[in-house]
Amino acid sequence: MSECEGTSTRLVDYVVIIEFDETQIRHGSSVGNIVQRFPKYDWSDISLSPSLEVFSQPQGWALSAEMRPVCFFANTLTDIMGARQYACCLQVYEPCGDDIEEVDDTRSDEGPSLFKPKVIVILSRFPFFDLFRNCLNQILLALLEAEDKAELMISTLLSQVYLTPGMPAVSFCLGSDRLSVRAPKSPTIPVTSDKVTLFLQQLGTIHNILTLLCAVMTDYKILFRSSSLSLLADSCYALRSLLYPFDYPHTYVPVLPELLIEYLESPTPYIMGVLNTVRIRCTDLDAVVVDLDVGAVYVPPSITIPVIPQPFHQQLTSSLQMVLYPGLATADFAWKVGQPPFPACEVQDKRIRACFLRFFADLLVGYRCCLEVIRVYTPPLIVFHKSAFLGLRQFSSCPLIRAFLDSLLFQSFISERGLPFRICDLFDELVAQISEQSNGQSTLRTTSIENIIEIAEKLLENERQETPFSITPFVTRQRFTISFSSTKLRLLNNDLVSQSIKHKLKTTPNSVAPVLCPRRVQATPWITAKEERMGAVSRRLQVLSSCLHHIFDFKLSDARKIMCAVELSMRSVNARVAFCQLLWKNLVPINRATLFPQQFELIVRLMNCALNRLTAGVHQFAYTCIQEHAVWDNQQFWEAAFFHDVHRQIRRLYLPAREESDCPFPLKENVTDTWNLMEKPSGMDLVSDQLASMSNVRDDEIEKRAAEENSIVYGQAKHYINLMVYMRVPLDLSKLRRVNVRELEKRSDRNGRKRDFDEETELSMSESEVESGFVEADSTDLGNSTVRWISRLIDRICSSAGLEQPQIESLCGEIPGFVALHIDNLEQVYTESKRLSPLHKPKLLQPALLLPSERIVAGGLRVFLLADGRVTSTTCGETPQSLLPAEGAIFLTNYRVVFKGQPCDLFLCEQVVVRSMTVMSITKEKPIGDASSQSSQLEGIPVRVAHQLHDAFQIRSSGFQLMKFAFDEEVPNEKAEEFMETLSSLRWASVLPHTLFAYSAASSILSSTLGSITSKHKYGTMKELKKALMRNPLKERKRFRAPPKALPPIPKKW
Repeated sequence: MSECEGTSTRLVDYVVIIEFDETQIRHGSSVGNIVQRFPKYDWSDISLSPSLEVFSQPQGWALSAEMRPVCFFANTLTDIMGARQYACCLQVYEPCGDDIEEVDDTRSDEGPSLFKPKVIVILSRFPFFDLFRNCLNQILLALLEAEDKAELMISTLLSQVYLTPGMPAVSFCLGSDRLSVRAPKSPTIPVTSDKVTLFLQQLGTIHNILTLLCAVMTDYKILFRSSSLSLLADSCYALRSLLYPFDYPHTYVPVLPELLIEYLESPTPYIMGVLNTVRIRCTDLDAVVVDLDVGAVYVPPSITIPVIPQPFHQQLTSSLQMVLYPGLATADFAWKVGQPPFPACEVQDKRIRACFLRFFADLLVGYRCCLEVIRVYTPPLIVFHKSAFLGLRQFSSCPLIRAFLDSLLFQSFISERGLPFRICDLFDELVAQISEQSNGQSTLRTTSIENIIEIAEKLLENERQETPFSITPFVTRQRFTISFSSTKLRLLNNDLVSQSIKHKLKTTPNSVAPVLCPRRVQATPWITAKEERMGAVSRRLQVLSSCLHHIFDFKLSDARKIMCAVELSMRSVNARVAFCQLLWKNLVPINRATLFPQQFELIVRLMNCALNRLTAGVHQFAYTCIQEHAVWDNQQFWEAAFFHDVHRQIRRLYLPAREESDCPFPLKENVTDTWNLMEKPSGMDLVSDQLASMSNVRDDEIEKRAAEENSIVYGQAKHYINLMVYMRVPLDLSKLRRVNVRELEKRSDRNGRKRDFDEETELSMSESEVESGFVEADSTDLGNSTVRWISRLIDRICSSAGLEQPQIESLCGEIPGFVALHIDNLEQVYTESKRLSPLHKPKLLQPALLLPSERIVAGGLRVFLLADGRVTSTTCGETPQSLLPAEGAIFLTNYRVVFKGQPCDLFLCEQVVVRSMTVMSITKEKPIGDASSQSSQLEGIPVRVAHQLHDAFQIRSSGFQLMKFAFDEEVPNEKAEEFMETLSSLRWASVLPHTLFAYSAASSILSSTLGSITSKHKYGTMKELKKALMRNPLKERKRFRAPPKALPPIPKKW
């Protein structure tokens, strides 16, 4: 790591000549064949691509009836390790041989009518496309002159020119011309010449390029279309260059051959280019299509590309407008202002790239503050704390940034640039210079354009050559046409090229003094909060600390007074993290971890509030109270938490002096450093010191430190297995009884034995796969599903952390035993939790009756009146305190339904809530589902009580009243059903009206007058009459219709 980079790289790796295979034409196939390659054997550092014949002629190997002009384009080849090689291809056509002429019946007597393609390819790791175009032209001219100049040119390119970043230019002779070339000063910065400028001219608008940028940042597929091979290659290369400092990690094929067109349906992201001749076969693709010939970008309806958040979108757009349209700002001036001359294409190219480079630097300000170290040795491993970055930069609600941080593009960036001691480049310097105050604020036009010009000058200096590449004498098309129409290109002398290469390798040094040395990456400015925000956070943390002190000191009345303010503060990330830190701090002495029921209730209430509780659950231990939160099913949460804890342990390992406190989560800097990532010395500082001094450390010391790091990762993995078992196995007796605990224990023992006996390995593995559920497990089996979920997560996390495979298998083998032991403990916990004394409940209040007529029919049942959506609150300071939910009793009288109780809010518990509804006005009563009853309507009800509520109902009346209530656990289900049945029978009564409330005073007179009715009339109620009319309306109308009157007789006229 500490060694400087001084190895030189060949300018050209291979020179290959490929031509049409005439031997395959009679078999009906048109393919290319490598006829010559130099050198004959692969180099030790890079091998020849096996599919060069296909990518050098993307349009296919086909004969032509006419002479075609010489064409040049550059394709990009990527090997299995991700290393890229540029294939610069010169396509020529020459007359066919006699075998093909005999096959063709249309041949005339005057001369050959068919021409076959031949391609001369230069393979290099440097993107000097203009230089290689000139070299290929010189080689082609030498082949036409039938001399040995071509052999000498090829041997010079392959063995005499070696380039080193940062070193002066290297001069060499190519035929009669003398050329010079210099490697880029920084190998990580792309060399673009004027390709980005031409690319933006093809796209036409700033909107198109920003749409394309967002699509690449979020891992969408990009497909280029054009009728030009060079335009496809240059556009794809320009787009990849605009992504600097990111290197595109997915499939990248600037010119896709027609034979591989089915690869466009790949499910993985890619950047590919195809010719317009195959556009018909490229329909119905879920990819962003860029038509370079017309400058259009087509986004299919199935794709939704997120936009760049403000103010970054406006800043990038303004920067591009200043570069592309400098006269736009003064277009409306009455007095015309002179504009400076338009810069050259190369300078314009660097200014455009400077706009995008500054955009990425602004976007990633402070990213190095969120890096965490997992391993320092064998090999170093750095991870990114995504949640900390989103919270500190306030990007949590931005879909583009969240998708970008999850993309492979950003993960590759962290793996390459995460190390704090490495070779730095322009991006590292730019990020370190940007201050946090400039992020998110508008800057002056002069300041912005000056910054862009300064960055563009550094980009231009990186790739500037002493002499331009385009010095080849102009060659007319007529010269090539005349030469090719009658003769074929000769073959090169293999022996002469090989001997020349060997001779020049002996006389040419291929290594020079090192120039680029690794150094400590300059730390980015820490993302600090505003002064007002810091003050507000400090006050919240003080209130939270006071509340927890009151709870642990058993001053519950003081704790309840500030409980509402503490619950509101739990919306802040700082408060949630500080809450965990304070809980850790209050575990000393250890006897404070055992709480009384009242203390326990308040602590669990804060835990659920911090986790944004979705459903409720409470039992003896704290982890069983928060099991039903969705966060425990989020694998990204477990992975981020695991890496954060490992980072803390690795930092403590390499600290010069151990901290006084054993608490791994200090609270002193929580206001400005929520995740404790910027403690001095930081983890990145310690890693940088270790990497810088690695060359001076003995091998046995390195092995010792690597073993200590490995033990930390292994110990944390075992600890997290226990945590995941606690959170994944619910305290549900009905589910626990279905788990085969003995089978889990046997599996754990079997996994332990198979590490000692090789003969039992295969059998144990096959049985374990089936029994553990990896193959045919029942999804309803709690034990197997838990083991499978934890095993997969542990295997992925530990593999990323660099644990060896035997250790990972050992951890996964112990998981069934952990689950079985925990289930045994939970059964005992469930039994003991039922013996807990019930919580104190308020006394039930009796309603005031309308004497002497109103009387209670049923009631006195404890219920909770839930919120119905209306604003029923009072103001307590600046925080509204709701009267609902309220705890009390529900009563049914012969006149109304009455609820009377007290609010659950401790600040309003002295008030009385009365809600009533007349029985005869009720229009509908229905039960409420579990999903509705477990929603936000339960907020404010004690957690232990809310978990036991049952039989929730909703009653509506014709007077626009609504009442929602749920019965307490002390009310049996039979009592709740009986109450609702009594209400229904009273509302739709089939008895005499003197039993109702309105006739209570005259009940004696009505009963003596009307007497008792033993039979029920057919239409005893309006409801039954309505049903009868709906069944047979015509029959009922005829029954009640009056007979028609007879008409008077008409007198006769005599």
